[in-house]
Amino acid sequence: MVCLVIVLLLIVPASPSQATPIDVLLIGDSLTLPAPRNSPPPDRIYGSLLEDWLGGDYAVENIGRGGWTLAEWERVASFDVDLSGEPPDIASILLGSNDSSGAWFPALPVATYGVKLRRFVYKLSAWGVETIVLMSPPLSKKSIGKPQGELLAGYRVEIQELCVESPNLICGPDLYDLLDPAVHMRSDGVHLNISGHAATAAALYETILAIPEPGTGLLVGAGLVVLVARSRHRRRADARRLCE
Repeated sequence: MVCLVIVLLLIVPASPSQATPIDVLLIGDSLTLPAPRNSPPPDRIYGSLLEDWLGGDYAVENIGRGGWTLAEWERVASFDVDLSGEPPDIASILLGSNDSSGAWFPALPVATYGVKLRRFVYKLSAWGVETIVLMSPPLSKKSIGKPQGELLAGYRVEIQELCVESPNLICGPDLYDLLDPAVHMRSDGVHLNISGHAATAAALYETILAIPEPGTGLLVGAGLVVLVARSRHRRRADARRLCE
């Protein structure tokens, strides 16, 4: 089990709880899907765990779509289908498993994946999303040592290069490195098991807490950069250590 701990390098005064919850939008395929078939119960998938751990200061919306690729997400004309039209404060993207599989469409070459991901990110930014968290899709049991695995490795590089191109982009959990297909995948060799969802939720939880609240930004001292998270969740993360 993955245990992720935030080490607090600087203590800052507690800030009052936000009157309006911070909106978090989860975008993805069946790895994100709110109620996947033949997978962990809905309350054990990473989106539900994340919502539970973040608590009332955040409002988490999961719009994962099974079987979807970047091409499907690019064709979404408006997010009014899923939301009221107001952009979220934070959006996470976990896409690439279907793009690389070639199961329904030809697998996307690495360069094409990078182009499409950039276009989708620009679309989210134009919509008004303040912070976009990019997650690298994991290797599956079926992709190891095969062309799909090589594509996923290339997608990972594209994601890591993209997330440093703009201040509103963040390199989120690197599931390619974090998850072990032998440990975190279901017997189908593709989808996450309970352990995989818990590890993903823990990593994304830490990423979201590290996003500074408006007006705080980065604290720099003695050559150290400290990201300030909300004190309430900082204490919760310290106490739990996310060793579920």
